[in-house]
Amino acid sequence: MTIFAFRVLNISPQPFHTLSDALEALYNDSSCMGTTAQIIAYYKNGTQLTVPNELYTHQEPRFKSVDEASTWLKDRNEKAVNGRPLGILVANPNDTFEKQLDDAMSVKDVRLINDKPVASIVSDIEKWLAKNHH
Repeated sequence: MTIFAFRVLNISPQPFHTLSDALEALYNDSSCMGTTAQIIAYYKNGTQLTVPNELYTHQEPRFKSVDEASTWLKDRNEKAVNGRPLGILVANPNDTFEKQLDDAMSVKDVRLINDKPVASIVSDIEKWLAKNHH
């Protein structure tokens, strides 16, 4: 089956003719987080496939240690306004501190893969598309 276009949802309404162009648009959009953008391959027969985010993103823990998370939570909780924390919410401030810490340690940030050449990522995605399109 032949792919005629790719789209990167939440980045551009315009289609891209190559997977490389779609990935470049994704990587060049500094406001993009890997979790919000999706690459979709459109085939000439009218079918489409959404490329799994895992092929162009990776997850990493928000906090590298329990001490780092604990310090961040204590600081966030101290700066709360009317009991409401400012900034990102990685844990419910109404939970016990231990539960907040557990929740904070489970948070993963999704980032675009940037330690592999785009050509390598394109190759991985093309293999996945060939295997999964019927």
